[in-house]
Amino acid sequence: MKKELIVRAWKDPAFRASLSAEERAALLRSLLLFTPHRSDRAQENSTPLEPAILSPPPVYGYVALGVQDSGDAVAVFDPKKRALVTNLGTGNGEGCVVASFRSAAFFIVGGETLNANVLYEVDTRAVPRVVASFPLGSGNFPEDIALSPDGGTIYLATLSGIMAFDRATGVLSTLFFDGSIGFVLTVDGKYLYLYDRATTMVRVLDIAKKALTAASIDLGTIPSMLAITPAGDRIYTANGRNDTVSVIDTSSNTILTTIPVSRAPVRLTVTPDGKRVYVACFDSSTVDVIDVATNTATGSIKLRSRPNCLAATPDNRFVYAALPFLGHVHEIDTVTNTVTAEVDLKAASRVDGIEAIAFGAPLASDHQVEALVALSGADRLWMSGPFGAGTLPVGTAPICVALAPDCRRAYVANHDSGDVSVIDLLTRTVLRTIPVGTGAGPRPVGIAVSPDSTTVYVANSGQDSLTVIDTRTFSTQDFAVGDTPVGVAVAADGEFVYVTNFFSGTVSVYDSTKKRVTGSIPVENLPFGVATDRSSGRVWVSNTGSGSVSVIDVKSGRVDTVPIGGLPLAIAIGPGGARAYVTNISSNTVSIIDNSLRVVDTVDVGQYPFSIAVDPDGLQVRVANPGSSSVSLINAISHHVDTQSFAGVPAGVTVGNLWRLITE
Repeated sequence: MKKELIVRAWKDPAFRASLSAEERAALLRSLLLFTPHRSDRAQENSTPLEPAILSPPPVYGYVALGVQDSGDAVAVFDPKKRALVTNLGTGNGEGCVVASFRSAAFFIVGGETLNANVLYEVDTRAVPRVVASFPLGSGNFPEDIALSPDGGTIYLATLSGIMAFDRATGVLSTLFFDGSIGFVLTVDGKYLYLYDRATTMVRVLDIAKKALTAASIDLGTIPSMLAITPAGDRIYTANGRNDTVSVIDTSSNTILTTIPVSRAPVRLTVTPDGKRVYVACFDSSTVDVIDVATNTATGSIKLRSRPNCLAATPDNRFVYAALPFLGHVHEIDTVTNTVTAEVDLKAASRVDGIEAIAFGAPLASDHQVEALVALSGADRLWMSGPFGAGTLPVGTAPICVALAPDCRRAYVANHDSGDVSVIDLLTRTVLRTIPVGTGAGPRPVGIAVSPDSTTVYVANSGQDSLTVIDTRTFSTQDFAVGDTPVGVAVAADGEFVYVTNFFSGTVSVYDSTKKRVTGSIPVENLPFGVATDRSSGRVWVSNTGSGSVSVIDVKSGRVDTVPIGGLPLAIAIGPGGARAYVTNISSNTVSIIDNSLRVVDTVDVGQYPFSIAVDPDGLQVRVANPGSSSVSLINAISHHVDTQSFAGVPAGVTVGNLWRLITE
């Protein structure tokens, strides 16, 4: 079909109605023009991706430095090589550091004289680099920082109050008006234990209520830092004025015991295994060790200079103590409790301060993310995750892939062979191939899995039908929908399934309880992608023919329209419904829409972006670009884009977290 006819057919419903069935099929094929010919497939199969075990992301240490004459910085060192990797310039004013989430370290710097208080994000996947910065406003000089368990919120203790930074929206808000110097966040993310330098009391802030609880713990002395055990049952306080460490029981909010340590304990850290507490004692130039099981001091490690902060490596093997007067960190072996190395962090000029140290190590669950890409030209499914990276053969022209919520299986819609490949993700094998539709030419496009992982739904563009697959018996049923169904999505409760009908301009609604199609919802021209917002229940539809997105409130029946221009195709919703992401095939971009239906940004990606998926934590968006044989990786916070190239034609993309599967 000639280009001018394709454009006219996209924009003119009357012209589309005049086309024959063969011409209408050719029009849809033009939208799927990336699907290569047989000769192309043979060439791409000659360079398949080979399975390879992935190495874990590097673990770096981050130390917030004050540097005379050259501005302040965060020093990045490699604990394995015991060497400085780089210095990240951060303007004026060293601050505090938080350990990483999803391979990104976050740290605070506060320029007291310039009022340049800024939150920086550092990408640590290769050589660490600053990828985004977020102003905190004047007067919000940060003293402490914590990250919520889901990674969505960064909490800040500033001189003007407790602040919350929403990573999905970039919004900074005041959680509680209070001049607390610092806090510790509970493991469940529900409470902050607050302390300051003017009182002996530790108070408890209910984050959801934005109010203090009745609990108030009197330490009898002013603390300089709090640290919580990984189990969340104990909080240890460094009491620099009376040379002790207090132990707080978080279930009763009472003091269990007070432990004498060396002179002027200023900071402390609990090892990730929860077995020991290491205490930086400034005036005695030592690090004292506390056994958590007995709550007794078991030793004291002499350093070359006074330490003011420390942190344990994620593997529990070492503790690093920062020595601000030397500009060094000492490596302490936790097996022998001896100093085994010293890392020089000096920048171009003399280091005149060290404020904080943390390790940029991804959380344990970060290693369990599985990315799946359907390589349409190679007739293979590419997989990358905790079991390694590699490909599996599937059907002909795989176009869409869906991951079951229980992460046991993936399902691939094979457009040209008219079937669905069932993948066992634990054994990395193809369990079986299921024909869909009836007879020849079903041409499946969209595929989705129910929330309980028991049902798979497949939109068959060539037969105007929805195939429903029982994942326990692999039996199938077919239901008639509109003209040329291409997209499918399931509601959060699994009751309703929504199917976009490309040439009908409608969304069919399938009731999984009644097992029948109960109606259809009119939208705009050539609806293609569909996604459900599991927090609000709204259904989002991209309308390729009208350059818009329809947002359906299924409770009221109201349909709002968001014009975005171009030719929108695929759509995905981030966790909590904070963002919707829409690919634009005519401009090679992704439009980002907030939950108030406002386009907040447009990001350049690869050529002909066809499908899109959001990581479970909402921090990364993946876009399959068949035109450039690549997948674009969009940082959902900074909107920075990285590119992953493929020896094939990426069509469908999805991602999930296999942590639950692996730990069962």
